Amino acid sequence: MTSLCDHGFYEDVLYVYKRCQLYGCLYDNYTFPFVTKVCSCLGSVKIGGVHCKVWRSGFVGNVFVQTGLVDFYAKIGFYDEVFEVFKEIGLRGLKANESTLASLLPVCSRLGKFHVGVSIHGFALKCGYLLDEYLVPALISIYGDGGNLSIARDIFDCLSQKNVTIWNAMISAYTQNHKFEDSFLLFRQMLQNDVQPNVVTFVSIVPACKSFGSTCGEAVHACVLVRGYENQVSVATVLISMYSKLGNVDSAKFISHRVPHKNVLIWNSIISGYIYNKCWEESFGYLS
Repeated sequence: MTSLCDHGFYEDVLYVYKRCQLYGCLYDNYTFPFVTKVCSCLGSVKIGGVHCKVWRSGFVGNVFVQTGLVDFYAKIGFYDEVFEVFKEIGLRGLKANESTLASLLPVCSRLGKFHVGVSIHGFALKCGYLLDEYLVPALISIYGDGGNLSIARDIFDCLSQKNVTIWNAMISAYTQNHKFEDSFLLFRQMLQNDVQPNVVTFVSIVPACKSFGSTCGEAVHACVLVRGYENQVSVATVLISMYSKLGNVDSAKFISHRVPHKNVLIWNSIISGYIYNKCWEESFGYLS
């Protein structure tokens, strides 16, 4: 199951899990975390059966199993269940780990429960978790979502070693709050520190380009090309939107043509770009 999960064969993990049930194999501490993880990745709502099996097998008191359940419910959107499992961790005398808190924070953002996020931050500080590479981006994001950029930046600055996810979280927080100059300063600092940007970095920084003109947008686009991300749908979508808002419809169209497998986001972006630039006939041509 570990090997299959690590290589992305999620359906096969569930198959092995079901076969184990049929043969009456015993579970251990590692079985359910993998099963909940693949359910999260697959968006499977069959987790209810797995959760019941956790109870019946006596693993409900295992913090790694509980963390897997929190992560699943958070990603699928069963927010009431997320908080119920989190309460269960405390009631059973367990201490939530870094992964548990990192899974819970995005739920707080989506529900607008920023006060709960502050409490989680306090708990993480008390437990000594504030150097965790998964928890720190989640904390930066929730403060960014709440518009409290000073605390988000304090958390960012406290870490001497930062991975690309942490840089992305802070850049995204600035962009989201329309602090575009700060976004670019941080993006430049990231490159100077030899941290390689990824798809998420460009999705976070490209929307800020429209505030600085075409030269800036073209420079970031060049970075995208150098790193080979031009065919990534999420990156292409934001580039199309950027060029459209800068009035460069030809570049937006050129990018859309280079994406081999277009989804509805690409089509919507190019149509919206034509409409934004009052190219009515071209927009209807894409709808026909």
